[in-house]
Amino acid sequence: MREATDKLIGRARAAMREAKRRGGNRVVRADEADMAGLRAARRRIATALRVANECGGIDGDHHKTWVIDQMVRALAGRDYAAWVRAHRAGEDGPETYDWDEGIAP
Repeated sequence: MREATDKLIGRARAAMREAKRRGGNRVVRADEADMAGLRAARRRIATALRVANECGGIDGDHHKTWVIDQMVRALAGRDYAAWVRAHRAGEDGPETYDWDEGIAP
């Protein structure tokens, strides 16, 4: 997910530099792929915030752990498994740290 976001930001910066080079404050239009990516990112953020709002106040560490996991799933999307692998990896190998999915309330 971070790579996709960085790619969108890079494209936007390049478009702004090009617009400036061409003569200033022209309107720069994002292409449909950029807009679709931004809409998808907004949906993922909205989903994560909804989970936090609806379930974040439930008592119990195991439930709060579930809320965090669900927020990460919403934000990472298809990259969830890769994100968990990266989180778990550390100085002692691929399973240095733990990732707990918690228990749904």
